[in-house]
Amino acid sequence: MATGVEAARAVADQLAGLGLSPSDYAAWRASVAQRRQPIEQIDEIRVVGLERVSRDLFEPVVEQHQGQPLDREQLESDLNRLYGRGDFERINYRVEREDGRNLLIVDAVEKAWGPGYLSFGLGLSNDFEGDSRFGLRATYRQTWINALGGEWLSTINLGNEPEFFSEFYQPFNRERTLFVAPYVDWGKVPLSVFQGSNRIARYDIARARVGVDLGTTFSRFAELRLGLLTGQAESTVDTGSSLIPEDHYNETGIRGRLLYDTRDSGALARRGSYLRADLFAPLESLGADRQYFRTEIQAGKALSNGPSTLALNLRGGSAFGETMPYYDQFPLGGFLKLSGYANEQFRGNQYAFGSLVYQYQLTTLTPPLGKGLYLGGSLEAGRLWDVYEELNPSETRYGSSLFFGADTWLGPFYFGLGLSGNGETSGYVILGKP
Repeated sequence: MATGVEAARAVADQLAGLGLSPSDYAAWRASVAQRRQPIEQIDEIRVVGLERVSRDLFEPVVEQHQGQPLDREQLESDLNRLYGRGDFERINYRVEREDGRNLLIVDAVEKAWGPGYLSFGLGLSNDFEGDSRFGLRATYRQTWINALGGEWLSTINLGNEPEFFSEFYQPFNRERTLFVAPYVDWGKVPLSVFQGSNRIARYDIARARVGVDLGTTFSRFAELRLGLLTGQAESTVDTGSSLIPEDHYNETGIRGRLLYDTRDSGALARRGSYLRADLFAPLESLGADRQYFRTEIQAGKALSNGPSTLALNLRGGSAFGETMPYYDQFPLGGFLKLSGYANEQFRGNQYAFGSLVYQYQLTTLTPPLGKGLYLGGSLEAGRLWDVYEELNPSETRYGSSLFFGADTWLGPFYFGLGLSGNGETSGYVILGKP
């Protein structure tokens, strides 16, 4: 919008001859309003242009508006929500008279480049404390595999955090209020072990899982999943001390997730809220070698006034008195997770964390480059309990940061400086998802 205003003002003299006087403009608006006279009843609704997308998707709109007076505001809201699913280039409507009846025609133009979508990404991160991660990512999403909207999603990541994930998402009804989602997941990540501020070892953590989730969606912004999985996890020393034992575990058990998200961006959100609750529980009764209940809750709220945004983030987790494998304990440390410390410098079986992040939008970006450029800062505090005391004792720690950020088409970009509560400093460069 700002770009359009600037371009129009640059040619204001040329545009002046096209303008109307206030009285002429008022008369024109009155004529437009007259053409939009109330329509007492919609006798029939036709949806045209569909090839792959099931007409069932439009049934709630048809049921709500057919036989009723035309509510343009509600109809446009309903069609905008359907457009937001991402299946269409555009959705228009018009009302015509046919044999003395009011016919509402919904013209839905599907994306010409679907229903399969292939995308690529890049992830880089460095905390200048020896933790450097990089990855090239490819994602393929096949939509509308069947009339109920089944989808197949696969992601592969190449780099020092290799990963392969594939899931088939099958709704049981057109509203997607109930679905099943079988999946396979394999990944390998580096894990550093710190004693104080010194890195004493690096481990490789490899995981392979096969599972199935049963889930439901409610409202427009929330999803609940509960599933069974079987899998293996292995930690091996790459370099350094073997103070933390190498492990190989069967992780067969259950997992659950509740997600509520109204943010306008998954990267540098300017408004909206989110709540996420996760449960992972290997169960000996199902064959797991070690039983524990890993539960974590994350919540956040972003509020904006003009170019300024203030975001509050809260997190907490517990194993309810059990001792989890070191690689599965809750990590703290790193950019916006106790800035000033190394990435994932601390781990424990219980934790609490909170942060307050301020960001100022310097300018907007022109698509497809991204959304905006930002300057910001943060104040953070966190504490871990039930830790390896010989590595890092349990205490409340503080962090703060100053950063330059950008919401780009490759994902969030950050260049930041962190200062910990005990005076340690660190720099961070992050692009996309490592």
